[in-house]
Amino acid sequence: MNASPTSTVLRPRPGLDLTDAVPNARSVLIPDAGHLPMREAPDETFSVIDAFLTDETFTKD
Repeated sequence: MNASPTSTVLRPRPGLDLTDAVPNARSVLIPDAGHLPMREAPDETFSVIDAFLTDETFTKD
């Protein structure tokens, strides 16, 4: 998950590249959240995490 396209600490590109390299990874940009999305946009952040963890199509090893 990427926090925001406007983050000055961690730009989205490295996270998107990592998503491409890791099986079953997903990248989500959360608007109005910077480097700490769990503090800056907790509802959106935990909604994304919850959706990922409860996804029945997710391949579990």
